[in-house]
Amino acid sequence: MITRIDPAIPLNSPKGPCIAHFLIDNGIEADLLWVTFLDKNGECWTWSNKDIRAQKNITSGREYISPFYDPDDVKINKNEAIGETTYSHQTENEKLNQEATEWKCPHCEYRNSL
Repeated sequence: MITRIDPAIPLNSPKGPCIAHFLIDNGIEADLLWVTFLDKNGECWTWSNKDIRAQKNITSGREYISPFYDPDDVKINKNEAIGETTYSHQTENEKLNQEATEWKCPHCEYRNSL
C-alpha cells in the first residue's frame, strides 16, 4: 500500500537532508519504505526505516538526532539489575577483542556475553 504523506516530512538520509512524500507499506513481514526527494538536487530515493532520521526540530524538543551506523558495529550491554538494554558505538578493535567472549544468536541479532 502506498500512502501520500501530507504534509511532507523533513528527514535526514545517508545522502543528506530530504523531504518524504510517500510511504510504502508492503505488509507485516517487510520494512516500511520512505520515498524521499533530496533537498540539494531533487533526486528521488527510497529508504527503509533504519536508513532515515527525522531532522532536528528545536520547537518540538528534538535537538539530538542519532547518527547513521552499521548495525554490526553496535555492542549491546544488558544491565541485569535494572533490566534495561543500552547501546554504545564500538570501534573495530573493541569488536575484535570481544568476539572471543561474546555469543551471538544465529537466528537474530541478540548478543550475550559468556
